[in-house]
Amino acid sequence: MALVISLRVTASPGNAATCYHASKCSYCETVLSMGSASQWFCGNGYWQRSASFPWGYGHITLDGSFNAELDCVTAFTAIIEQCYGNQDGGINTYSDNGHNARLDVNFCNCE
Repeated sequence: MALVISLRVTASPGNAATCYHASKCSYCETVLSMGSASQWFCGNGYWQRSASFPWGYGHITLDGSFNAELDCVTAFTAIIEQCYGNQDGGINTYSDNGHNARLDVNFCNCE
């Protein structure tokens, strides 16, 4: 008998995102695309320093740094899970072990 374990990164109660007030932009990335953005951004070490990148119609901006890659993924995932489908993006702030970060994830481009 095989034991299958599934691990899903989810936002903890203390990791709440602040969603944008704006919604209903015409040009937005899919939720799957934003999940890929999370893996790419956090998986390529951008969690270690301030960075800003376009992602299709979206945009990712990090001011500061996270303590670890998993912290970046958790913060990014919280924004997606709490804001996608309701608002055009969100912000997650983080402070741990001398690291402070403000992650701003925009799913859309209203221009």
